[in-house]
Amino acid sequence: MLKDGEPFIHAHITISDHDLGVKGGHLFEAKVGAVGEFILRTIDTDGKREFDPNIGLFCMDFND
Repeated sequence: MLKDGEPFIHAHITISDHDLGVKGGHLFEAKVGAVGEFILRTIDTDGKREFDPNIGLFCMDFND
C-alpha cells in the first residue's frame, strides 16, 4: 500500500503479559528486548491510502 506515494506498513500486534493476559491492536513503533516473531505479507495491488476527511482516517483506495 502507498500513502503519499511511499510504502505504508499497516501492522497489527498481539502481546501477552506475565499473567497470560492478551492485548492486541495497531503497532506504530516497537523495541524488542529479547525475541520477537513477525509475519510480513505483501499484497499485489495498486491500492493506496487516501485521507477521508469525513472520518479523519487514511483509508484503502483500490479505485483507479
